[in-house]
Amino acid sequence: MEKKFEFNKENVVLKILNKQQKKRVSKDHVTCKLMDLTIGYYYLVAHKDHYTVTHPFTYEMFKKSGLTKKQLHELALKNANTCSPVKMKTMDEILEEYREMIQEFGIPFTHHRMLSNDEHVMVYNDNGTGAIAMLYEEILEEIGRILGGDFVIIPSSDQELIAIAKDSKNVGTWAWSVKTTHECQLDEDIRLSDSIYFYDVTTKNFFYMDIGYYIDKFCCEES
Repeated sequence: MEKKFEFNKENVVLKILNKQQKKRVSKDHVTCKLMDLTIGYYYLVAHKDHYTVTHPFTYEMFKKSGLTKKQLHELALKNANTCSPVKMKTMDEILEEYREMIQEFGIPFTHHRMLSNDEHVMVYNDNGTGAIAMLYEEILEEIGRILGGDFVIIPSSDQELIAIAKDSKNVGTWAWSVKTTHECQLDEDIRLSDSIYFYDVTTKNFFYMDIGYYIDKFCCEES
């Protein structure tokens, strides 16, 4: 006998799909778009520590839930961050954590300061869906406060994001990384996007950034 679906609103979560997941998503899976990104809704089956099991939230489940699309999104946002809260660290904090390891490889610690000066923030969570930070207004506000205004988001993977102050001299370096590392080294099962994004803290809107412009600028500065 088929078990009856009993909807529990606390079990609805979401994540931003990587390229492999986007290819496999079915027509019955409830999704929505943010820029060129796809947000997928899921039903939490099991959760313990950093381990989660989810099932795609289908349109049939959506119909039985009695929710509107807006209610579904708000619930999933709240639950996802409760299940595995988004965290952030400045690059200074990250480098300090790995100081001993860096020095063990014989690399002068000061060499890594070019990535520092609190111009970078890494955003992540414990279950590998840290890219959802892009969906939380309060987290974006906090990043803007740390970085002193508008910033650029580098989609490192679906597991984490890197935010950079918009005027940082290292934006070109990261744009180059998106173009080269993503194409050659990053598997589609964690690859989020080949775009980089600008976030305006005043209007609270995302915009696409011209990767080519930053790469050209970076190459000119390096030559």
